[in-house]
Amino acid sequence: MIFIKGRRRSTGVPGAGCTPGHISAIAHAARTGPIYAIRLQARPGTDGICALRAALKVLWRRYQLRCLETREVEVHKRVERI
Repeated sequence: MIFIKGRRRSTGVPGAGCTPGHISAIAHAARTGPIYAIRLQARPGTDGICALRAALKVLWRRYQLRCLETREVEVHKRVERI
């Protein structure tokens, strides 16, 4: 997800809601600095999407760290056998 001037743009493949400006923003970010990957998990009872959006907003406004991509990861629970 890329936030540009308060608007949300979705990521994806070209032609699936992705604009040339979006692709160039990702390419520009890759050229201008390192890219970090983090994984976050919302606690039970927390609105994860709202919390994530608020955190991304703070990261951009205070630390100039722009979000290039987000995706929800399916977590498979491991079954313990006794």
